[in-house]
Amino acid sequence: MKGKVVLDSSAIVALFFQEDVSERVEEVVEKYSEYYTVSQAYSEVANAAWKRVRIYGEDEGLSKQALEKAVEFMDRVCRVEDSKILLNSAFEIALKNGITVYDALFIALAMKLNEKLVTTDRKLYDRIKKTELVKFVKCV
Repeated sequence: MKGKVVLDSSAIVALFFQEDVSERVEEVVEKYSEYYTVSQAYSEVANAAWKRVRIYGEDEGLSKQALEKAVEFMDRVCRVEDSKILLNSAFEIALKNGITVYDALFIALAMKLNEKLVTTDRKLYDRIKKTELVKFVKCV
């Protein structure tokens, strides 16, 4: 199925930090050849690493190492779209669909590219599954 796909922060976290859905995300992501994300993913992935250490007591060194690998992946493999460029459409998507602008940024990029967004965010998927946005989102 080689082609383009948008990865949100939850999908990137699942690729580099051990999660219940990590294997499934890897299987889905391997089907594509071009990866896209938005610039805010850097801070969201870093926040996930922080949370693992501060809230869940995971090893700081391991979390830092996983974060470095995730950042390297975004830098070298992903095409990173500036969040600012997508803000207006993300704002409209968020208001219309009752989701956060953070989540809407990834959907706005998927819509711009006319490609799928891969996410592990079940709450996001549940909010948009009965809207026209569902055709742009694959929840793993």
